[in-house]
Amino acid sequence: MKRFILLGILLSLFLMGCTSQTTGNSEEKVFKSSDEVVTKDEPKPLVFIYHTHNKESFISETQVQEPNIAYHDSKNITLVGKRFSQELIERNISNIHDNADIMDIMEKKGLSFNQSYRVSRDSLQEAIENNKSIKMVFDIHRDSQKRDNTTIKINGKDYARISFVISNSK
Repeated sequence: MKRFILLGILLSLFLMGCTSQTTGNSEEKVFKSSDEVVTKDEPKPLVFIYHTHNKESFISETQVQEPNIAYHDSKNITLVGKRFSQELIERNISNIHDNADIMDIMEKKGLSFNQSYRVSRDSLQEAIENNKSIKMVFDIHRDSQKRDNTTIKINGKDYARISFVISNSK
């Protein structure tokens, strides 16, 4: 329950602080979640969403029995990022949802899974360098634990447990 309270507080503070921001007179080009160029009249992105392990999926989508091998090319964690991006846009919070296929890049370069953060860091650094307005970054993953460890029942309904790893690193 503490995680849900923390999530609610974080999102409330973030939404309160971001919804009133407006665009300056910058000619700088940025990209929205749909990879469309944002014009100078549109808000600058405040959030960057990406997926280091972009093909992480779910047992229900992959028909495997072990979550740590549940991967799928299209039914994966990127859909959660896409939905998160859409929800932010509905609340007038401009964002970038990066659709880079990190797992494919790693495979093409012959890199191992444990090097995925090095690959995703390139997209992250480029986004931050090109969009100084970004205030929050989310690297969205799914947990590799089984369902009974990753959900909580509230009033008879199952909900995903959410964990935040918070860093102030630059």
